[in-house]
Amino acid sequence: MRKRHRPLLLLAVLGLALAVTASASARCGAGTVKVHSDVIGVGVALDGNPSGTMGTDDMLLPGISPGKHEIIITKPGYEQVRREVTVVSGETAPLDVKMTRLPGPTATVAPPPATTVPATRPGEGEPVVRSASGNTGLKVATWLVFGAGVVNIALGVKFGTDVQSINNDLDEFRRFQCAKPPFMLCDSKMEAARPLNAAQVAYVKAKKDDGQRLEKYQYGAYIAGGGALLTSGFLFYMAYVKENTSSASIGRRLALVPMLSPTEAGASAVLRF
Repeated sequence: MRKRHRPLLLLAVLGLALAVTASASARCGAGTVKVHSDVIGVGVALDGNPSGTMGTDDMLLPGISPGKHEIIITKPGYEQVRREVTVVSGETAPLDVKMTRLPGPTATVAPPPATTVPATRPGEGEPVVRSASGNTGLKVATWLVFGAGVVNIALGVKFGTDVQSINNDLDEFRRFQCAKPPFMLCDSKMEAARPLNAAQVAYVKAKKDDGQRLEKYQYGAYIAGGGALLTSGFLFYMAYVKENTSSASIGRRLALVPMLSPTEAGASAVLRF
């Protein structure tokens, strides 16, 4: 029995040795394919069999038998790439793939939502922008009102001068009680004088009435002129100073002050530092 099975055992051992030798020979003759793509996430298939998905690094496909093989690269949104690569025993065959994006509908970029800017009062937030015509109108109004103020002040000075002239005319008709005979009256020079006659009394009364009327005109012109100057100062601020917010602080420190008196009138500018 042992002699009969001995040839079969030798044949089995010989077959196993041949198989190991063939496997080792095959492994020693295999090659590698190194796939590189300009797009991350592509799928790689070797001879129709999926080999995996590429990341940021190149993909190595080892243990490929020598000869020609087909590499298929795919990714949604890109054209499929088919490449034939020749594998040499014990070497690495590089494969560089450039992917082409498929044409698609042009993406429509939605406009950004409109932003509602809350209204702000003048002097708050951003500067108030005025149109050129509106600003020109303010400038014209500034100088017109200023001119009216100057004219009224000039009229007030003129009326005041008339009142002073009437007072000078009445000096010779002024009478005061004094101890100088015969009438015990003195004039403005403190000399003895006669009482006024009827014509002189009427003349003095008419002059006094004129003086009182002109005095009212004088103060009315001063009030109107002072108000016009103050108004022109405000318009000047709105038309010139506040036009530029960088100089708005100057407008808050600048003020026009009218100067009024029975015989004089004018305006002065006060700048606070």
